[in-house]
Amino acid sequence: MFPTTNENSTDIHDKLLDILNTLIQSTTDATTQLQHRRKRATQLFTMNKWEDVIKEIDDLKTLQAVDDGLLKMEWMAKIQVHMSSIRNLMKEELGTKVLDSIDLFNLYTNIDETGIEKMMNKKSTKKRKADQ
Repeated sequence: MFPTTNENSTDIHDKLLDILNTLIQSTTDATTQLQHRRKRATQLFTMNKWEDVIKEIDDLKTLQAVDDGLLKMEWMAKIQVHMSSIRNLMKEELGTKVLDSIDLFNLYTNIDETGIEKMMNKKSTKKRKADQ
């Protein structure tokens, strides 16, 4: 189960997801299965599989098995999905104009997955510091 030096991060995440899927399918204990499903939601989030995160957490909601951490992941995934739509719309409507204007270019490049993640983590860090 330990990765070899040839395996990259994506392969490791895919293997972990496969293991979680197998555990979920083969587990008969409802509590254990819920634990594996929560871990799968977290793994999907780590892999930036936003639509899958949303679906998994929606399924967990029907089982009343969602905590604040999963709700936060769900909303962060929804933000990523919507921002992706906005990026695509900007590309379609503005085309090369995005490259001609520094303001449009900065907006476009700051609403990618990394930019959104930075923004959400920055706000979260500021709140934690203020709470201390």
